Amino acid sequence: VTDVTATREAAERLARSEARAATLARQAPVGIFQAAATGELTFVNERFCALLDATPAQLVGAGWVRSLHPRDRARVLGAWATAMRERSDFLLEFRMQSADGETRWVVAAAEPQPDGGWLGSLTDITLNKDTE
Repeated sequence: VTDVTATREAAERLARSEARAATLARQAPVGIFQAAATGELTFVNERFCALLDATPAQLVGAGWVRSLHPRDRARVLGAWATAMRERSDFLLEFRMQSADGETRWVVAAAEPQPDGGWLGSLTDITLNKDTE
């Protein structure tokens, strides 16, 4: 196998892997997000946006912070800062508010990635909380 062939095969594998990841992000029944090492969101999938009735442009960067329920904001930001500082997993239940003011309970989970960023999910648990 020549270097050119090996490089082409590696590029094709990478392209297939990226296509699978994009399909999973579109089809996932939960919100998916990617964050930079600074904690600012760099990607949100369609479900993440639908949960908060917002566009990706409104949520990426630090935009997602505006969706935190005022009573939970300090706790969430403190836990997120600790996870980032310690490079530890993040798992927390809290409330978020959609653009129309609807409050939703969510559980967010994120893991540090080798590139210094974070990959995580946001699951709507409002029905569970209402049942409790």
